[in-house]
Amino acid sequence: MSEMRVEIDSSGAIARLNEFMQNFMQVNTVLEEDVNDGVEMMVETARILVPVATGRLRDSIHYEGSFPDYSIVVDAQNEAGQFYGYYVEWGTSKMGAQPFLWPAINAVLPKLVYRIRRHVKDFILGR
Repeated sequence: MSEMRVEIDSSGAIARLNEFMQNFMQVNTVLEEDVNDGVEMMVETARILVPVATGRLRDSIHYEGSFPDYSIVVDAQNEAGQFYGYYVEWGTSKMGAQPFLWPAINAVLPKLVYRIRRHVKDFILGR
């Protein structure tokens, strides 16, 4: 009885997998840059939109964290120690809302999503 043998040369597949992983790491870096830029644009846009009396509220707008977890923080306090960004954004029974944070997010988010989609599509298509 003769022996039956099947040999598989996987070196080409391994090489392609390695190339894919290198490209994936590059696209991940690009996406990280996209998200960083997007969060920075949201903060800058909020600083432009926020009503300015003393400038404390505008100057308190910043972000914390790193990719992929960020928080946009508005931490200005009045003399009583109250964080008043919420009252400006949403209003009170005595003061109308003057939204600045959500409009900034809504203005930047579609651009950010477009950039991410474009980069992922380029990655998938091997561009």
